[in-house]
Amino acid sequence: MEAPEAGALKRERRRELAAERDRLAGGRTAELSAQLCAATAAQALAPLAERLGRPLTVCVYGAFRSEADPSALAEWCRERGHRVVAPRVREAGSGMELRIVASPEDWRPGRWGVPEPDPASTVLYPVRGDLDVVLVPGLAFDSAGGRIGYGGGFYDRLYAERKTAEAERQAESGEGFEPTIWLGFAYALQKVADRLPREAHDLALNGLATEDGVQWLTGGTFMESGEARDRLTHFNEQGRAVMVDVSDKAVTARTAVAQTQVTMRPDTLRQIREGGIAKGDVLAIAQVAGIQAAKRTSDWIPLCHPLPLTGVNIRFSDNGADTLVIEAEVKTTGKTGVEMEALTAVSAAALTVYDMCKALQKDMEIGPTRLLAKTGGKSGDYEAEEGAGRER
Repeated sequence: MEAPEAGALKRERRRELAAERDRLAGGRTAELSAQLCAATAAQALAPLAERLGRPLTVCVYGAFRSEADPSALAEWCRERGHRVVAPRVREAGSGMELRIVASPEDWRPGRWGVPEPDPASTVLYPVRGDLDVVLVPGLAFDSAGGRIGYGGGFYDRLYAERKTAEAERQAESGEGFEPTIWLGFAYALQKVADRLPREAHDLALNGLATEDGVQWLTGGTFMESGEARDRLTHFNEQGRAVMVDVSDKAVTARTAVAQTQVTMRPDTLRQIREGGIAKGDVLAIAQVAGIQAAKRTSDWIPLCHPLPLTGVNIRFSDNGADTLVIEAEVKTTGKTGVEMEALTAVSAAALTVYDMCKALQKDMEIGPTRLLAKTGGKSGDYEAEEGAGRER
């Protein structure tokens, strides 16, 4: 959508949404705000502080009219030693600066009567200072991370300024650091079903907090707090990919069996069995490739843990006609399973078979590739159902 059209649509929606929020929130703003603050503390800030192992820097705002009020969350932060900062419109109106708000008395009415930090009693927070979470107010939010603000573009400019500072810090230090979480902060009634108009300069939210809980933007849509981590464990509280921390898991004996197959012409299979392939012993080389691949799985699959394997066994069989079956059994004693190692092993072995035989036949087909069984670990044992893989 072109920017002029999006801008016109936003102006129209702002008038409607502001009136709707005032009407629906009514006299419940204090009640809903308290619930919202509690949900944000429990589902966003507390888990983040625990993971980082240090005090947070959290940016709040001064609530205006019927806005969701984060003041109770600011107090929660101060009581636990977290730093609270808040935005203040610069004198020239060119954007917002952040100031440390150490006390509820540090606020004063700013432009348009919106509460902001008093420059006489607060300290300017540096642009390159650590900033863990920014609470972003607005009139409406959609399920894809879209937001309609108040039209000044102040949070969009703050977002761009902080992103530039993050990039500069990283370029100078050569080290990665925790990116800022931009968290929409609103009543549930402000979440709309339809997609909101968006412009290229709009800030990109990582999540949305309402009194119903915190949702994180994952795969282009919001998921309930913990849902991404419960269903897809390789996501952190921001919905971003991580290698799962297995420190607290028990060390157990673990095994996994995977299987794939290569379908080919009967003559190709016959030559493999009789050692007639010009490149050499297909199964011997594929067996070595599978073992090597199992040992190097963490180099291929980014979020896999490097594991000390205690055994890798690659087995071959065929149906006597046109299908070579490859099965891998992988073992370890550790804190995480070897399913990916087994799947990687059979995949590499199958690819090696193709490579060895492609001069003879190029239309060979690989797959299906599947996990047949696994043992050990908190999730317990697994075995594929009849007909889903292993012949019985």
